[in-house]
Amino acid sequence: MQILFVTFLLLCGLIMLIPLGTVCFRHYKRRISYGRILKTIDSLFVNTNPFAIAKSARIQDSTEFLYGEIEICTLLDLVACTQPLSKQVFYDLGSGCGKTLFAVKLAYPFLKVKGIEMIDALHQLAVQKYDLYLAKSHLSSSAFELVLIHQNFIQVNILDADIIFINATAYSKATWEQILDKLIQLKVGTKVIITSKTLPATHFSKTYQGMEWMSWGLTSTYVYEKTH
Repeated sequence: MQILFVTFLLLCGLIMLIPLGTVCFRHYKRRISYGRILKTIDSLFVNTNPFAIAKSARIQDSTEFLYGEIEICTLLDLVACTQPLSKQVFYDLGSGCGKTLFAVKLAYPFLKVKGIEMIDALHQLAVQKYDLYLAKSHLSSSAFELVLIHQNFIQVNILDADIIFINATAYSKATWEQILDKLIQLKVGTKVIITSKTLPATHFSKTYQGMEWMSWGLTSTYVYEKTH
């Protein structure tokens, strides 16, 4: 009986390790695939700690403004699910220090990339890194178009969006309702990449669902398309 119990435990452990192994292998493949982009971003943000900057600047210590970063490789895979087209507009609602914006622009140079961030210290960091990238690459802003907007995205017109990323994990019910009202106004065909929260089937069709590791832990991820 004891041998059977030990065997059962070992089998359970093996079953639990298989998904973990799959995630690790997928992560390895992603880092190889996006190696050039990751190297560029790592170089750009060397000796920079956006988490510390966000913590010191957080508005009234609200949990809604806790800083978290989506894993770059994960984001690029999710963007790929939307099948981006030339001249389409990508938004990051709450773009923080700008890492996601650089990643998307480097992976899809034909996209118009826009980030909206209301916390001044994070916005200024993104501007600093943007200027640094242009200088190091000997590019003009017109040659590497990336728009950084310092504002509360609830107050910004995003109806030109074709693809939107929003890390919705920390938002309160009240704030999420405001965001949802804004998303419902998007044009038909707009793709929305979102963490943690779901969108109503009355207006959106879910095209992807998964679980991914972020800076704050394992998180559900979704891709939707606006249908009504």
